[in-house]
Amino acid sequence: MKVSVLVDNSSEKNFSCEHGLSLYIESGEKKIIFDLGQSDIFLDSLKKLNGKIEDVDYIFISHGHYDHMGGLLHLNHNLIREKVYISAYSIGTFYYKKFGVTKEISPSDLVISRAQMGHKVKNTRDVPVEIDENIYLLSVTKEKSKKNKFYKKYLDDMLVDDFVHEMFLIIREEGKYYIFTGCAHCNILEVIDRVKEVFNITEIEGVIGGLHTRSKIYNLGQSSEFARSLKEKNVKQLILGHCTGKLFRSYLKIKLKNVQKLSAGKVFEI
Repeated sequence: MKVSVLVDNSSEKNFSCEHGLSLYIESGEKKIIFDLGQSDIFLDSLKKLNGKIEDVDYIFISHGHYDHMGGLLHLNHNLIREKVYISAYSIGTFYYKKFGVTKEISPSDLVISRAQMGHKVKNTRDVPVEIDENIYLLSVTKEKSKKNKFYKKYLDDMLVDDFVHEMFLIIREEGKYYIFTGCAHCNILEVIDRVKEVFNITEIEGVIGGLHTRSKIYNLGQSSEFARSLKEKNVKQLILGHCTGKLFRSYLKIKLKNVQKLSAGKVFEI
């Protein structure tokens, strides 16, 4: 499997970066884009890496936040209708609340209208949706938390976001399983456990993407427990970026060793 980084919070020389994520995955004969960042940077990176958007078989959107689906604005309508897959629950309004300040983190209305053209996946938590042979989308039940920061709008109410709209891409290649994550708001530890249970396996070859762990670095006890738990999950490769946080990724690398850095322009053979 070959994974090329189109968008990340950091970049290699001659590549642009932004707060977002987009990965170009070549598995067998299939070409996949996972997430689109927030602008047209993914297209520029794809071109620099000698890829063509017309050759892509599937485009998956992990969840309904601007930094993962904003790039829809730069795809033509036919391509969206044919190749884009997004959770039906991602078509909504989402918020982030911190220190009493509420910020909308949905993409623009125009992006949402384009998302409506794609294949809307009616995902059910903890039950995989088979898109193609060896390609699955999976949503995982979010653990309850007293520190809620994410919300969604339902009618005229603002509810705690349960992240039913967040989907993980699972690819099986040569008997090995890879998990692609946009942000893992529901906790990557829970995701790994659920993938093992669903597919009846004991190890994961790779976890690639964002873990939404930036804040954990400020709590040493929490960081240590997370690293210990992750080490026990038997994941061979961790290729992390975006919302993982630079400091926390460095911490995990010290503790686990098998951690690599996502960066726009990087190419991984895994």
